[in-house]
Formats: sequence, structure tokens, C-alpha cells
Amino acid sequence: MRRILFNKKYVILPYVGYCYRELESASLRKTVAGYYYNTRGLAKFFRARPVPIGWRMILEIAKIPVFALTYPFGLFRALIKSRSRTPSQAEREDFSKAKAAVQAVYDRIVAGGVL
Repeated sequence: MRRILFNKKYVILPYVGYCYRELESASLRKTVAGYYYNTRGLAKFFRARPVPIGWRMILEIAKIPVFALTYPFGLFRALIKSRSRTPSQAEREDFSKAKAAVQAVYDRIVAGGVL
């Protein structure tokens, strides 16, 4: 979104290049750190667009106490789970293709003695 707002160049890959299970990898510490660093990243653009960027920064900072307060009651996992969804069959196939491509490159490098 930031790149679009500020006319940055980007590429959308036609396949899944990275996949993980958010629920198992999420922790309160990582989530809070993520919101903090998102806010710091947004601060770079504050002078160019103070109102929308300022509002977004407020929203990011406001999420920290929400997650911190819900964590002791087990609601943290429910909040994380509500953001996730099961991948579609097409996404699973794309991931399998990407994984196979990465494995092929790895095998070529290791078997070819490059490393």
C-alpha cells in the first residue's frame, strides 16, 4: 500500500513465494514489535501525507494495548486466527510449484559443487 501511495515500483509475483502458519508462529512479543516497526516505517512518510499517515500510525499504536490486554485471557490466539484463512487449492498448488523450484535450484547448487 505504501508503495502504491508513493509511486514506488513493485512486482507482483504470479505464484506464492513464501508461506507460513501464522497461528503457530505468532507471539505477543513479535506482534507488538511488528506494530512498533510498522509505525516507525510509516513515520518516514508522515511529512508527505500527515493526515492519512498520522491516522494509520495511531491505528497501529492502538493495536498494541488491545493485543496486550487480550493475551492473558487467551483472546490473542482468537484475534490472530481471525486474520488467517485456509489457502485455496490454487494457492496450495502455487506453493508446491514454488517449493519445487526452490528445491531444484538448491539441488543444482549442492549437487553441482557450487557451495
